[in-house]
Amino acid sequence: MSARPAVQTGRAVAAFAAVALLVASVPAVQGVVGAADAGGSRACGAPSVFGGETEEMRASLRDLVLGSDESRWPTGDVPTWLAEASPSARSAREVVSDAALGLTGFVLSGDAREVCAQLSCELRDSGWEASPGADGCQATLRREPSAQGDGPSWASVACAQIGNEVSVVVCYR
Repeated sequence: MSARPAVQTGRAVAAFAAVALLVASVPAVQGVVGAADAGGSRACGAPSVFGGETEEMRASLRDLVLGSDESRWPTGDVPTWLAEASPSARSAREVVSDAALGLTGFVLSGDAREVCAQLSCELRDSGWEASPGADGCQATLRREPSAQGDGPSWASVACAQIGNEVSVVVCYR
């Protein structure tokens, strides 16, 4: 086994472990913070976790999820294939991306269900087949690989409401 596949596998395992820990902690966080914000907005049937967030709270959350070492997650633009397929993704803010992991996160304005539906619709219009998730905030997409190999053939989109914004995570291969 060469060193490159081992490094890629290690990075992928680390990323999925981090996502699993984050997902596992959400119900506990929603129960504590969501109860304190009973009048907050709801997304995908869940209580708002960050109804009255401040920029300091957002920075703390970014540090918790992404780590405080910003060089680990390069900022910039959404991947070219996504920007070409989705006009909505072109207006993304706070983009973090790692092409080697096939993972991109960004922020859009709006409602989580509407943003997910819009992204899915735009990708379908660009030749992707979409299968929506049960709660309307997730979708799995696939397309036939091109002969040039210019982009992924599988993508998973997950959207979460955070105040008036939507956090979008796209995993792709």
